[in-house]
Amino acid sequence: MENLRKKYVDNNLIGNRLKELRAEKGLTLVELANQIGVTHTIISRWERSVYIPSVFAVVALAEFFDVTTDYLLCKTN
Repeated sequence: MENLRKKYVDNNLIGNRLKELRAEKGLTLVELANQIGVTHTIISRWERSVYIPSVFAVVALAEFFDVTTDYLLCKTN
């Protein structure tokens, strides 16, 4: 599993993309967390690349920000 993550997921890019999208909407960590049903601590950990969002979280974030999952995962611009 770890090899798949290294090959297909760049934690830093995802965290930066999420932080960028949140800033564009002018949301705090708490506000975004409330919108998608997680804690602000989880959002912070995703943004700092401590954790990778689950598939379910990626879908929820993409829907909330009205972007594709590929965009959120930095596979497209």
